[in-house]
Amino acid sequence: MFWFRFGDLRFGIALAGFLLLLALAVQFLPALDRKYGAEQAALKVRPSVFDALGVVWLLAIPFAPFLAWVIGSLATVNVRTWRWVLGTEAFLCVAVPLTCVLPLLRYVRGRAAPYSLLILFLGTLFPVSIGWSSAADFVRGPQWEHVDVASSIRVHLIYRGRDIPTRTLKVRLADGRVLEADAEQVDVRTGACRILILNSSRQILAAER
Repeated sequence: MFWFRFGDLRFGIALAGFLLLLALAVQFLPALDRKYGAEQAALKVRPSVFDALGVVWLLAIPFAPFLAWVIGSLATVNVRTWRWVLGTEAFLCVAVPLTCVLPLLRYVRGRAAPYSLLILFLGTLFPVSIGWSSAADFVRGPQWEHVDVASSIRVHLIYRGRDIPTRTLKVRLADGRVLEADAEQVDVRTGACRILILNSSRQILAAER
């Protein structure tokens, strides 16, 4: 459904992963609270002003990937905008969860410590796994490569019975890699050429012959 509507499966996979985490939380957290709640209440942890970051961490689990997807959908990644687009996505999905989870580690105590660590790990892993490619490309930057393009096909979507061409260009290289490019800004044709590529995001920013 996400492929036919948006031409991209990444947000659909992310949404499915979040719903799975939500279902696991509804299933197991009440039982863990009944079993270890009294013990955790007896463990006195001195309050800190940084405890408020726990709320930000919790909100970042669903909303950071969603905001990153919105930014990626509305903004065009090209040679002029890739820094701020990828930097914003990396900040939302990687920097914010990893920073805001640190104050919560003080509460990992007692017999419930393994479960607490697992919850913090999964909650942090979800947005980080989505934004990791943006963070890697933001740090490393685009690189020029000499490649052989096997095919270059523009993605079409069917909307209300109409065939609508999108801006996404699917580029298959001779080495088996499948990359994407903005069809309105990058002209990628079959044959040997030189491309400027974000390797982790698999995005072509420019092409030369």
